[in-house]
This record gives sequence, C-alpha cells and structure tokens, in this order.
Amino acid sequence: MTGSPRLAVIGGGLAGCLLAWRVVRDHPRWQVELFTGRDGTGCATDMSGGLVRGFETNPVASALATASLVELRGDSRLRAWSGYQEIGSAYVCAADQPAGTVQRLVARMARQLPGSARIVDVDRLRRAGLAGIPRPAACVLETHSGYFSPSGLRDGVLDDLGQRGHVRPEPVTRIVPCDGGALRCESPSGTHHFDRVVVAAGRWTAQLLRDSGLDSTGFRTKQIQYGVYRAVGRMPGTFIDDTSGLYGRRFAHRDEVLLGVPSQRWEPDPDRCAPAEPLQRRAERLAAERLPELRLGPLLRIVAGADCYHDPPILALRTSPDELPGLYTFTGGSGGAAKYALAASTAAAGQLDGIRVDASSLAINVTGGAS
Repeated sequence: MTGSPRLAVIGGGLAGCLLAWRVVRDHPRWQVELFTGRDGTGCATDMSGGLVRGFETNPVASALATASLVELRGDSRLRAWSGYQEIGSAYVCAADQPAGTVQRLVARMARQLPGSARIVDVDRLRRAGLAGIPRPAACVLETHSGYFSPSGLRDGVLDDLGQRGHVRPEPVTRIVPCDGGALRCESPSGTHHFDRVVVAAGRWTAQLLRDSGLDSTGFRTKQIQYGVYRAVGRMPGTFIDDTSGLYGRRFAHRDEVLLGVPSQRWEPDPDRCAPAEPLQRRAERLAAERLPELRLGPLLRIVAGADCYHDPPILALRTSPDELPGLYTFTGGSGGAAKYALAASTAAAGQLDGIRVDASSLAINVTGGAS
C-alpha cells in the first residue's frame, strides 16, 4: 500500500467502535471509516451486564481483562464514559480448574494490580455472602473490580469519533473483492473502496459474510440472557460461580440485582431472540442455594439477545475464514468480552498496522502504549 491506507470497520458495538478509535488515535496514517449500521441498537453491547474483573480462567482473556482494568482505572475519561463502579468481585472456579493455573494467573495479576486479587478458602466466601460452594473449589476475590456500562463506553467513543468525522451511520450490506487487492463495501449510500475491512458486527457477522458470498465457518450465534430482580438482603458485589454457572451483581444505591446462567441455545434469530423462561427459573433456584442471605422479589425484566461465538471464545482480530487478503473479523467473545475490549482493541489496532501484540506483554505495557 502507498499513501494513506483506507480502513473500514463494520459494526457500531463496543468492539467496532473501540477498534476504530484506537486506529484513529494511535495509528494516524490510516484513513478510517466506521459503519455503525444496525449494531448501534440492540446489540450485545446494549445487553451486557457489564461485569468487570481481571481474573479469567483463560490465560489470554485474563491478560486482556487485567490490562483493560488497569487502563480503565487510570483514565478519567474512560471511567466517566463507562460509569465504572468499583464494588469488588468473587470468582469461583470449576472443580476441575487446576489450582496451579489459578495461582499463576493471580500472581500475574498482582504485578499489574498489587493487592487486588487473592485466593481464598470456601469459608471466606461464606462470610462474603456466597454459600454451598463445593470443596475444593478455587475462589478468587478482587478488590479493584466491579461493573460498568459497555453502552456508555461505546457512546463516548462513538461521539469522539463522530466529532473527528470518522462515522458513517449506515450498514454495509455486502463486501466484494476487487482487482488489485482492494475491497468494496456496499451500503445504502453507494459503494466504498478500502484496503482493509474489519467485520466487527457481532451477532450479524456470519450473516454478512454469507450475504457477501464469503465463508462464515467458525462463527456461530449464541443466546445470552439474564434477569433483573427487586431484592433485599446481602449479595457479593459482582460474582461468577463456575461450579453452578450462576453469575450476577448488585446495582449501586438500588434494591435490584442481576442474575443469570449460561445459555446453550445456539443459532437464535439475531433480530428476534425470545427470552427463555426456564433459563431464568434455573438462575432463581441457584440463587436460593448460593445466596442464602438474599431475598428475591419480583422479576422486573429479562434481557435476552444473541452474540457471536468463536472457539475459543475470545474477542480477537482474525483473518477471514477463506483467507481473503485484507478482510478480518473482530468478534467472537460471546457476551463476555466487554471486560477486556479495551486491551483487545489495542492489540487488534497494532496487528492491523503490522505490529504483533502479545496479550501477556500488553498486560505489562498497556499504560505506556502498546503500539
């Protein structure tokens, strides 16, 4: 490529907006256009429960989550956009999770967030409001964690991009390879040519690839769902219990709690994802066992939708399944990627500009810039 290469990012959710923002800010040689399309409303960003922590059982996800948390806590603008609330978290690992792996992940986190994470006994969780945890589960408590608004963060980034003239509020309906290695994006306003195209369309990724006559292998849609309840009593700040699947958080200054369990509903209609009431009943039964000091009141609403899943389920920049030069995807985290989207977008922007960014090194150097 000669001159200023042109980049299209397709998708107005948190992943797409952050990626475009990173490239505009950190890689100014690129001409960037963000097609927000249909993702701006009803996408996984708007449905996310917003749990934020550094610990994840997947080492790459944990490195990215820790790096994201370091940046979030250190940047007043990001905190304001996202409404970040630091209320602590508890993570109960599955029974088959090797204790040595947990210890290594927590030790790595300690280098970035000193004093934040520690491994505790099951009895310590009982004092924090969680009960019924089978031994010998590994339990991680974090101080510097809590929740934020992914949609608030997305809106702040999108507004900043809009002020710089990089936003097209329209969808891309088709991507077409052209002679010379360029790619053509078709939209309601016409056709647009780019040197690189990144599809960050979340649950619509596979459909857009198929509509373009491209291979969508590896991408699936998966239902995500949780309920919001009126409640009284005690519960941890935010928590995830891999021994049962239950996760949730309280709302600051309100008598409401969020509760959910993972769904195994695959390939729902991306535009019409009906709530699964049995899934919510299971979350209620588990809450009665795991949160004995919490009393649930009425179910206020069920939030249900879909997101893109890739194995492994990590938000990452990937070449297209059919290896079409210049075409990438940036999706696949399946509902849990908001907590590490900041660092993942930094890594993806660097990779687009030919800089290989390792997740573990990013976790060490993110405050000084990864690119």
